[in-house]
Amino acid sequence: MRIVTVSHRFYPSIGGTERFTYLYAKYMSKRGHKVTVVTSTEMGCPEHEIMDEFDVIRLKMLNISKYRIPIRYYRTIKDLDYDILHVNGQRVWCGDWIYPFIPFLKQKRVFMAHGFYQYYINPGLINNLYYKKYFVKMMRLFDHYIALTDTEKNVMTQWGYPDDRLTILPNMVFDPDESFRSIDFRNKYNISDKPIIVNIGGYYENKRVDLLIEAVAKSGEDVNVISIGKDVLNSKYNKKFCVDLAKRKGVNFHTFENLSREDIVSAYNEATIMVHPATFEGFGIVFIESLQYGTPFISFDKGIAKEVSQHGAAIVVNSVDEMAKKITLLLNNDELLKDMQNKGKRYASRFYADKVAIEYENLYKKLISEGNR
Repeated sequence: MRIVTVSHRFYPSIGGTERFTYLYAKYMSKRGHKVTVVTSTEMGCPEHEIMDEFDVIRLKMLNISKYRIPIRYYRTIKDLDYDILHVNGQRVWCGDWIYPFIPFLKQKRVFMAHGFYQYYINPGLINNLYYKKYFVKMMRLFDHYIALTDTEKNVMTQWGYPDDRLTILPNMVFDPDESFRSIDFRNKYNISDKPIIVNIGGYYENKRVDLLIEAVAKSGEDVNVISIGKDVLNSKYNKKFCVDLAKRKGVNFHTFENLSREDIVSAYNEATIMVHPATFEGFGIVFIESLQYGTPFISFDKGIAKEVSQHGAAIVVNSVDEMAKKITLLLNNDELLKDMQNKGKRYASRFYADKVAIEYENLYKKLISEGNR
């Protein structure tokens, strides 16, 4: 098959959607498909390059206020030779600026929203109208919608999207690379021998690293809190806010940006638990990544967290106070911790990219065959 997939950002930018797009393109290419990623320009990156046997085309952006308008977007898609168009993301340029042109594209079209970030983080009249009216109407122009979780599927059907054109397919994670385990995160970054609680995701307003600090302070546990991710200066809960909060609360807080994949895996390996108090996750790729390296997690009921907890590999809580109590429980119960580690590793294998790629391939084959009848 020839596949074009669109993502609002791509490497070297990194986030949940970007990570998915990379793994998706890499592993679909490994299965013999021709994959082209269409994305936006990044500083220092060529407009066209080949990466891991797939093509990357970067579109120039016209920035007007807070909006990014892609230049030659429709024409680029129209001129490419493909069987499947797979669009990732809504309320960003790659979704909003292609909707009017979808009726003119004859190939099979698939859409993934990766959750409804703006709907939950910025509730109000405009986003309510956008999602419940305009967005669902535009989705009917696509042949199929892919939801990441049961929750996302249920929301789409409640908004009126037809159930027979909707499939749940999971996000993807890297297969665990044992060679990364030799890296000593503690020594490399001068971290004491106290237990490590890790959090990965950065300082976006939905990630709420500040609530992690509050929970650790309430628990009274003497631990190292490792926060890995991008600072977001305009966030209410940016890095400076969290660093200052940790100082006031007496929490050993270590923050890192732009770590290598090897360092991130090493942090997972050396952590006792991950605590992720995000107030929104479309899926929560960090949940599965933590499990595959033997690190159980505590979180609110967001993304796929509840499903994971039902398999005994995570704990879902409803408040910071409850989060603090569960931190103490896991840090002081080796038997429970070991049981969750084993269950987590088994569960995470379901999401390895080489396996999930087959599920996407099978869906595409079905869509193409239905179109040829």
